Amino acid sequence: MNCAIEIHFNIIAIIIINTFDDTCCDSVNKIQSYEGGSVSISCPYDPEYQNNQKYMCRGKRPSTCLQQAVVTSNNKQSRQYSLTDDKERRTFTVTITGLAQRDSGLYLCGVHRNTGLDVFSAVELEVKVTSSVDPHCMNMGWAVSWRFICSQTYLSFHQEKNTLCFYTFNDFLWIKTHHQTNTGV
Repeated sequence: MNCAIEIHFNIIAIIIINTFDDTCCDSVNKIQSYEGGSVSISCPYDPEYQNNQKYMCRGKRPSTCLQQAVVTSNNKQSRQYSLTDDKERRTFTVTITGLAQRDSGLYLCGVHRNTGLDVFSAVELEVKVTSSVDPHCMNMGWAVSWRFICSQTYLSFHQEKNTLCFYTFNDFLWIKTHHQTNTGV
């Protein structure tokens, strides 16, 4: 007597894919600065993250921000970026120097958490073009945070060439005068 047994296996695979929106933040803090100058971006954080790693990246993708960070609290100086952490005020500050229009865009302030997703805040930086600077208004020993506005050259009553250089700093208008003796102008 022959006996035949048929066995059938049905394998069902259930794949669950969790997707998430890889963008950040409910609000964006907008700041402006000017070419050639610098800007300091303040990033507040909660007290429980006082000893955690802080960082900043360009763009809006939290998932790759730490790997693409322009500066971190472990590497506080990088090219044109520097990071300081005021643990008492629970704010880290990233300073960007030598600004150019290519520095405009979205930045994420990140605080690394050992479990779960890191904590982020977003900043949009707009770097504006300054007027061309008169040679007499350059290299006057002023800090780069002074914003050059314009210059005006004129001849005085005694036919002496003068240049007025207009700047702003801390919301005040400053005027610097450069005096040049007439050399046949």
